[in-house]
Amino acid sequence: MPLALKLTFERKGGDDVTSPPEKITVCCPACSERYGSWFRPSVNLSLEPITEEELREMTTATCPACGRVVALDSLVVDGDVWTVAGG
Repeated sequence: MPLALKLTFERKGGDDVTSPPEKITVCCPACSERYGSWFRPSVNLSLEPITEEELREMTTATCPACGRVVALDSLVVDGDVWTVAGG
C-alpha cells in the first residue's frame, strides 16, 4: 500500500513542476534481464490531468523478457498530499 503523507507547506518561489524523464537501466528482479526505461522522479498531478494509466506508465517499468512490472518509487504530488508510488 502506498505511503500517503498529508503536508502543509509554504511555497518559497519557483515553479511546481513534474520532473523531466530520465533514461535509466533496470535490472529485473525476476529474471535478471537488464533493460532501458524512462523514469520521472516526481509527478505533480496539480499541473495537468493525468490518467491512472499514464501515472502507472510514469512510475513503473515492464521487463521485455518476462513481463514483470517494477515499481520505480516516484514521488506523486496531488495538492498537499504527497505519495510514494510503488513504495
